[in-house]
Amino acid sequence: MVSILDEIMEKIKNSTFTVPFKDIREPYSTKQPVYPMITVEEITNTPQQQINGKIIRTNLHYRFEIYGRDISHEGQLISKRKLVTTLGNELDTIMRETYGMKMIGTYQILPYASDNSILRYIVTYGGIIDNETMIIYQL
Repeated sequence: MVSILDEIMEKIKNSTFTVPFKDIREPYSTKQPVYPMITVEEITNTPQQQINGKIIRTNLHYRFEIYGRDISHEGQLISKRKLVTTLGNELDTIMRETYGMKMIGTYQILPYASDNSILRYIVTYGGIIDNETMIIYQL
């Protein structure tokens, strides 16, 4: 099966966001968090089509969680809700335009359970990748 997790993480690291992410990581890291931060997790990587036992296409789903708190950036105060929403919209552009993946369902904005000063923006993207050509098809 094929995974593009590392490629997606590298793309996010090398992209320009309104407010740069201070950390890009896989979930469940033991490192001290810094904000704004994004986690990227491959949640589905399953065969979608096989011919004679060879996997031709693979279902891929990636979940992103953006963590943010109220900040001052370039002399302006940005609320945590505006911050995570803006970063989420910019992430959406990358996932649609670079990878051709579409959002699954809708995003959620939730307070972080252990610290109400932090908001989480949770969103999932999915697609079907051709294992030979690496072309991604929308679901």
